[in-house]
Amino acid sequence: MMHRNDLYMGIDIGKTKIAAAVVDTGGTVVEKQTVRTKYAEGFDEILKQCSEVSGRFIRSHKIKAVGIGTFGIVDSNTGVLLKSSASQNAPNLNIRKIFEEKFGLRTYVCNDVCAGALGEHIFGAGKGTNSSVSIMIGTGVGTGIIINNKILAGEHFLAGQAGWAGILEKSMTWEDFFSGSGIEKRALKYIRKSISAKEVFELAYAGNKLAEGIIEDAVKYAGSYIAFIQHLVDPEIIIMGGSVAINQPRFASDIRRSAMELHDVDDFGVRDALRVVDAKLGNDMGVIGAASLAIQDAQAHLRR
Repeated sequence: MMHRNDLYMGIDIGKTKIAAAVVDTGGTVVEKQTVRTKYAEGFDEILKQCSEVSGRFIRSHKIKAVGIGTFGIVDSNTGVLLKSSASQNAPNLNIRKIFEEKFGLRTYVCNDVCAGALGEHIFGAGKGTNSSVSIMIGTGVGTGIIINNKILAGEHFLAGQAGWAGILEKSMTWEDFFSGSGIEKRALKYIRKSISAKEVFELAYAGNKLAEGIIEDAVKYAGSYIAFIQHLVDPEIIIMGGSVAINQPRFASDIRRSAMELHDVDDFGVRDALRVVDAKLGNDMGVIGAASLAIQDAQAHLRR
């Protein structure tokens, strides 16, 4: 029997920080710790960090299972890290096996964006829907797709990685236009200054014409990306989050307007179908999403 006070471990592995949290079956974070990722030391060292942080929680709480969301491409069926910028031996790194052998707990592993999307779907802005797509606009652009309440990982575990796709000649991608890093690179090219995305927004909203052009392009391409996702997947709801979207509410609002205006195709009813909302889980999206991998499986077993 599953109880409200059953506890699960959620681990969110990012390139800059690792967050681990104890989460109950209602999606509430009971306890959480964050440490800086030792990215330069490789994935073996990163997993040691995860073990140290989560080990303390596992020893002090009665944890039912562990969920892990990590950057990189992950075979969610086996828990094997297929590709990561922090590991040269990724195909040999079975994260699930490492954790299950160390802690003796059932462990689930997938890409961090997919995990966050599942968290938002179950406990956040997508709660009560059957399908949702979460678009995370941060340093990069990540997309997690949930269909029939399950993560759509894809045959090669690349589903949702459309931010990398080329959209113009000269190999420009969606990320190049509206991610935080893309905005910074375009500022270096056109404003000829190495400044943060936050500073580009500040300049644009203060009337700097070059910065305005960069942000206008970002809004246009982000809007078209959202409308593209709506056409391709046709979810009940699209959830927009990530550090850039969260910290720049005017930008997020303009993106929603752009998606509606650029793709108001009455023949297909797209305008009425398109629902874009803000993510609700905030900085806990990663750990709640990771824990959701384990929580959802436990609930599925109860329904069988």
